[in-house]
Amino acid sequence: MNLSYSDVTGFLQTVQKKIGKRFPDDEDLSGTVDALLRLQDLYQLTTDQIASGQLHSDIAHPVPMKRKIILCFD
Repeated sequence: MNLSYSDVTGFLQTVQKKIGKRFPDDEDLSGTVDALLRLQDLYQLTTDQIASGQLHSDIAHPVPMKRKIILCFD
């Protein structure tokens, strides 16, 4: 069965209307990527650690506190 782009988008729009929620758009996904990259940099996590949910760090303060504050408002 071959589905066209309009078939799929039509189906997704129907589902969104029925459940009353929307699917993430490009802006949502881009923001998520930015946040994950910032966490990865701030806490010096590997991609494997993030993917497996190991979001703790053995390092007490991986980055100086002043830099942490600046990163929060970047």
